[in-house]
Amino acid sequence: MIQSVWPSNINMKFYAGKKTPKENVELTENLSGRVIGHRINTKSLMKISCSIRLSKNEQLIFWDWFNNTICQTSGSFYCSGLGSEEQLYRFTSIPDVQDTEQKYNELSLELEEVF
Repeated sequence: MIQSVWPSNINMKFYAGKKTPKENVELTENLSGRVIGHRINTKSLMKISCSIRLSKNEQLIFWDWFNNTICQTSGSFYCSGLGSEEQLYRFTSIPDVQDTEQKYNELSLELEEVF
């Protein structure tokens, strides 16, 4: 798996973040009809929806990093701007760009924590 770090020349001022726990139980139905739940991971991982405002230059650097370094949603990256400590994350979808004719553009990001 491809691993990288958040580019140092792009700000980490994420905002409007929403963290929701990712499903951490797998259900198995026995032949008798009884359903048993099993934990998938010891730690419940989080899904994160947030936005970031980037300058035109930062946006060019971001898309180059996103497409060529982490290969869009297939790679993961370390970032400390989404929490108190550095954590490994992965994009779950291609960021949505709200393009304006101003100096900055807003990107909406969908991420998930990775072990």
